[in-house]
Amino acid sequence: MSELAPVVYKHPCQVADEILAATGYWPLLSDSRIDIGESLDWDLDEGVDGLRDRLSAFPEDTPAGRVVCAAGLFSLLSNCPLEWFSPNTDELERLANLVPVDVLQDPRETRWELQLAAAAQDQSRALLLAGRLKDGKGTDGDVARAAQVCFLMLHPGTDKPIGPELSIPEIGPNTELLQEAADLVTRVRAISCKIGAPSEIGTGTPEWSVRAAFDILSLLRSVGLRKPLTPTQAAICCWCECAIGVGQNDLSRIREAGRGFFALPPLVAEASSDPDVTERISRRPESLRHEAATDCFRHAGAWSEMAAAARSWVDVDPAASAARKALAEGLH
Repeated sequence: MSELAPVVYKHPCQVADEILAATGYWPLLSDSRIDIGESLDWDLDEGVDGLRDRLSAFPEDTPAGRVVCAAGLFSLLSNCPLEWFSPNTDELERLANLVPVDVLQDPRETRWELQLAAAAQDQSRALLLAGRLKDGKGTDGDVARAAQVCFLMLHPGTDKPIGPELSIPEIGPNTELLQEAADLVTRVRAISCKIGAPSEIGTGTPEWSVRAAFDILSLLRSVGLRKPLTPTQAAICCWCECAIGVGQNDLSRIREAGRGFFALPPLVAEASSDPDVTERISRRPESLRHEAATDCFRHAGAWSEMAAAARSWVDVDPAASAARKALAEGLH
């Protein structure tokens, strides 16, 4: 491998430099044009030590070299079983932290680093990068996108790893479609807020999760000072308010989260040629939104508001037995 490394490695590095010159961004970690994953000739049975040994043949002391090594590593890990990927991101995290956050000046560079931090599941670094965008020259769109990525990293129900395209969707394929899909997925994640459910907000929310929720809320509120938040961004704020309230046992915060969920505009699916299909697609997110509001009000002991939310939930999803049960609970 050590003899072949310079040959395998040279062309992807040249391609990475060319993409940077043409777009202002390094290529995404998922860009097949710089993927050296197959060339590493690594098998899952060799474990992390074998992977580290393979990577040692590829220099990472140049910017392009680091990008190519990270892309190759991401490619390999992404094809591993999920239960193997999550505990074995140490090498990605090490590559990410080779560049200190405080030296980053160009927002495009910072956003590229964000997708690497997300791939490495390094929540602390991702939040630092998002803060760098907020306090530096990042646009409101940059900050909001960073907050969305950090939220998806924090949400227990998010599939890992988070696709690099979510951090910089404008340089990925099918940009407009990808942004719409990412927005929908994020919004559904945010309104999937059931207190106490293992895959959602647990009653024992750890302190670091509360701090992360505070940081994400701060990012989006900074954007909201200058422009109205989108429904998805508002939904993320509601989820974070609920997570903080649960973590701190602050019933007033949980109640406010419920009010926020209840006030969100309906998520209406793009019209299909079959009206029944459109209605069914729209019903599920709306059912989740009303369920989230109902659950928050229940937890906060706001019974009249719980009844109002549950009544709307029944209207949206008459077949949901949990909605009818919640309505009866709120009324009595």
